[in-house]
This record gives sequence, C-alpha cells and structure tokens, in this order.
Amino acid sequence: MRISAFILFFSFLLTAFTSVPVGNEWKKEKEKDGIIVFSRTNEISKIKELKAVAVFHSSLSVISAIILDVENRSRWFESCESVEIINITNQGEYIYHLKIDSPFPVEDRDIVQEIRTEQDPSSGIVTIQITSIPEYVREEKNYLRLILSQGKWILRPLEGGNIEVIHIYLNDPGGHIPAGLYNLFIRERPYHIMMKIKAEVEEGSYGDGLGWIVN
Repeated sequence: MRISAFILFFSFLLTAFTSVPVGNEWKKEKEKDGIIVFSRTNEISKIKELKAVAVFHSSLSVISAIILDVENRSRWFESCESVEIINITNQGEYIYHLKIDSPFPVEDRDIVQEIRTEQDPSSGIVTIQITSIPEYVREEKNYLRLILSQGKWILRPLEGGNIEVIHIYLNDPGGHIPAGLYNLFIRERPYHIMMKIKAEVEEGSYGDGLGWIVN
C-alpha cells in the first residue's frame, strides 16, 4: 500500500506541464464521480501521457489557488518530505524544489520545477504551465533528480458558476521503476488528484482564492 501511495503522489508532484510531441488518440481509462481519465502513448517515453477532465462548482481564483499552493502538498500526500520555493519572479511564476520520501527499496527523489500562470483576457481561461528545470539546483547525494516531467492545467469558466478543469501531463520517474508497473498505478492518479481538488473546494479553506485571477 505504501508503494502504491508513493507512486500516486510521485506522479502528481512530478507533473511538469508543457505540450508533448504525441500523435496517438486518447483512450478512456476511467469515469467516476464526474471525473473522466484518459491515457495515450507517446514518442518520448514508455510512460503514458494522462489527461483528466472534471467540472467543479467554484471559481477560477479558488481552483488556481489550490493548484498553485505547492507548499501545502504534504496535506495531500504523506510522501512529500519537503517543498521549498526558491525563486519568485512574478505573480503565479516561481521555481520550487520538492523532495520525495520513497518507500524502501525505491530511491528518494527530488525535482525542481518552474510554474508559469497565464489568463486569457478575453476568454478568462487560466493555463498553468509547470516545467522541470533539473539543472537549476545542484543535485544532492541521496536523491535521484527527475528529468522528464511535462504537461499543463487548463481552467475554463462555464455557465452557472462552474469551472472545467483539464489536467494533462507526462512524467518519467527514472531509476529502476518498471514502466509497465508505473503505467498500471498512475491510471488512478488523475482521478485521486481531482478528488483532492473537489475536497478542497468543498472545505472552502482558500476563501475567495487569488485576487489577481479574474473570475
């Protein structure tokens, strides 16, 4: 159970988010609680690219605040050892260093990521890009640095106070985790992440969200 929980956490926090050069069709993996999960193969890794789609009754500012609050990821996943924001360049733009406590015998891992947030002034759509920049911080002896991690979040306003949330990502854990095993576990990951967002929305702990995101 600890290893499966680690893989779910690991695949979430290693999501760096840019476009991926793929040409394959999405295959539906799961549909439950209003959340639809898709997967597809790609040309740059044996790990599958995943996509999740859900609709929440909330606001762009609140959901953006939940996604961008990387410092509190330990609330979601016990495998999160530490998160440190090491550079802030603008609102919704920063670089952070995250360490993951992996269950034995899996090596502990870390990742350095850059977050960039943009909102289209005409449509209101919020796009959150998170790109791994492995060379930004010197590697530490006891951690395996993650290299491949890419994707994005898209938040689209709908009628009736609803927000469509699209989460697309591809990440490769590196090391000696078999691709087939990893692909098996991560099919559930996007569903669990969307359920975490739903729980945060219902809890209301983020108040009105980020003031610089236009609802």
